[in-house]
This record gives sequence, C-alpha cells and structure tokens, in this order.
Amino acid sequence: MGKDREGGGGDRRYKNNPGRRLSDQPHVKPFTIVGKKRCFDTIQELEELLELARKGEIVGIAYAILRPRQRYDIGYTGQFLEYPDAGIGPVYRLLQELASD
Repeated sequence: MGKDREGGGGDRRYKNNPGRRLSDQPHVKPFTIVGKKRCFDTIQELEELLELARKGEIVGIAYAILRPRQRYDIGYTGQFLEYPDAGIGPVYRLLQELASD
C-alpha cells in the first residue's frame, strides 16, 4: 500500500491516473518523449530494487514515474508511510541532482 500525490492510500502500481501535464504549468517548458521504446535500464533498476526489497534491505521508497505523453505519477511506500519526514532529505537530494543535469 502506498500513498499517491493526491493524498489517498492504495496500491500505486501504474493506476490509470494521468498525472499533471507539464505543459499545464506555465513556468515549465514541455518536452517530447519519442516513441514507446522500452527502457531497459529502468527495467534492470526495478528488478534490482525488487530483489533488495525481498531481502529486507529496502524498507521504503519515494518515487516519481514518467509515462508517455508527458504524464507522471509520484508516491511513497513502506516506512515512509509511517515516517514521511524521513523521505524529505532523499527526495530533496534527488531534486538537486535532476536540476543540475
């Protein structure tokens, strides 16, 4: 069970939630994702994370996923549900890394 960006609980596995289009935000320049190619690095990373979670080495995840047509979902699971403040530091660090690329 995870918590989505709208504040509701539930399973966050790829619900049909369109997210917010970046073009709806005037200060963000839209981008284009070309085609529907599979992201093998994403698949590999998710498989590695799943294996670590099964071993008990991951106890919570805060995430953002990007979908085709400039759509996204965000959420968090595990111990971040009980201690959401614990996710602020890592998410802020991710924000800094994404902004610097």
